[in-house]
Amino acid sequence: MTIEPGDAADAAPEVSANGPASAGESVPSTEAAPALWNPDACGLWSLLLSPVFGSILLLYNWKSIGDPDKVKQGGYWLAISLVALPLYWFIPFLGLVYIVVWYFAWQKPQTRYVKATWGKDYPRKRWGKPVLIGILSMVAFQTIIALSMTAVITVTQNP
Repeated sequence: MTIEPGDAADAAPEVSANGPASAGESVPSTEAAPALWNPDACGLWSLLLSPVFGSILLLYNWKSIGDPDKVKQGGYWLAISLVALPLYWFIPFLGLVYIVVWYFAWQKPQTRYVKATWGKDYPRKRWGKPVLIGILSMVAFQTIIALSMTAVITVTQNP
């Protein structure tokens, strides 16, 4: 008996490290995964450090993945996040609305992509340097805002 291409014997289920894939379940790619920052952690850190922080890291992730269209979109999200940054201090509700939109429109798709492509089996980048830079940047930004507001108040109270 010979087996021809397309026979049932050729249609063996794909198997990942977690066992056979069931119907509708994607099988992580066997291609080498680039080192990435965990996209879910990017989203969580963005709650503390703003979507600017997360947008930068997600953009670098897309560069590592090698998707130029997503890198271009990442530049737009970074620019929008920079413009929206003052919302966090002056109109907190709009800042909250923005981070929810950012999360579902920009961060979550990368999480789905990484899980569908590599599952949980991809090299992780370290968090120390970006988190330190993010914290120092936020402190510097808040200091500039506070000093600017103090100067405006002082000038308006002492004509």
